[in-house]
Amino acid sequence: MRYIIAAILLSTLLSCAVLKPEKPRESYLVGDALEYDANGDSVTERGVVFLKRTHSKDMSIITEKGIELSGTPGVEPYQYEARLTRLPQSEVYEIVEKSGDFKGQVTFTDKANNIWVGEIQYKDGRRMNYTGQGQGQRETKERKTFSKTNELNTVGKDKLWLVTAKQYQALWQEVSAANTKQTHYYVGESVAKDARSKQVIHKARTFVKRVHLPNEDQILESVHVVDLARGMTNDYSAVIQCRTRSRVCDVKNSEGKGFGTITYLDKTRKKWSYQLKVPSAISGRGWLSEAGLKAERKINMPTGKRSILVYDDLQEVGEMEYQFGLIPVSAIKE
Repeated sequence: MRYIIAAILLSTLLSCAVLKPEKPRESYLVGDALEYDANGDSVTERGVVFLKRTHSKDMSIITEKGIELSGTPGVEPYQYEARLTRLPQSEVYEIVEKSGDFKGQVTFTDKANNIWVGEIQYKDGRRMNYTGQGQGQRETKERKTFSKTNELNTVGKDKLWLVTAKQYQALWQEVSAANTKQTHYYVGESVAKDARSKQVIHKARTFVKRVHLPNEDQILESVHVVDLARGMTNDYSAVIQCRTRSRVCDVKNSEGKGFGTITYLDKTRKKWSYQLKVPSAISGRGWLSEAGLKAERKINMPTGKRSILVYDDLQEVGEMEYQFGLIPVSAIKE
C-alpha cells in the first residue's frame, strides 16, 4: 500500500499550481486510494489518504506530509514527507522523499497546468509511471499487473480530521463486515505414492477444518487423517500467521513452535507454496478451487533413502457433514 500514497504528491501539484497568491499557503486533501486488478474490473485493495501541503509564494518549492490508513488488516499506516523543487525556467519538479523511500519527477504538459505526467522510483528499485488531470483530485498510476487511482478532495483545516475519521470509519465497517470469523470444512481423499516407482503406498480419508481470523491475519487449521487400510488415525493442528505487509506466513504448532513457512502466490490467497519440517522435510503447493482444496507435496524421510508424494483432493462440505465424518465407524450403531 505504500506505493499508493506516494502518488498523492503528484496529484496535488496541479491544485497548488493554480492557487492565486492571496490563497493560504497550506492546503489539505482527503480521499480514497484504490488498487485495481490487471483488468481494472475490481478493487483489490483500499485505503484512506490525507495530506498537508505547504508551498512557497512563487510555487518553486512544495512540501507534502501524508499518511495512508489501510483497509487491509495488519497493515500499519504509511507516512511520508516529500519536497518538490521546480527546476529553473521549467514546469518540471524534482521529488525527493525525506527518508529516501522514493524520488522522481513530474511535468505539467499544458499551459493551464491541468494535465501532468511523472515517474517515481522507490528505493527497492520499482518504478511507477503517473498520469493525472483536474484540480489535483484524481490520478492513476499503472504497472502491468495492476493500476492504482487516488481520488482526493480539498477540505478546510478545521474539517480535515473529522472528514478523515468518518471516511476511515466507513471503510473499516465495510472491511470488517467482509472479514468476520469464517470457518471452512473440507473432506476427501489423500493418496501417498512412492516418489520413484509411483506405486500407491496407502490411501487415507482426510478432514480439514480451517478457521480464518482476517483481523489477526491468521488461520487456525485442524487436520484429522484416517488410514483406510489400517484404520489408524493421525491428528495435528497448526496456526498460520502471516507477517506484516508480506505474503509469507509462519506455521506454528499449538504450543507456538515454528516448523515452516507458507508463501501465498497471489493476492486472493487461493494459491500457495510451503516448506515444512515435522521432522521430515516437506515441500509442496496447494490451491483452492471452486469445489474445494487440493494439494501436492513431497516428503523426504529423515533417513534420506525414501521420498513420498502425497496428493490431497478435498471437497468443501458443511459443518454437519464434516462432524459426521469424524465419527468412527465402530461407534455408529444400527
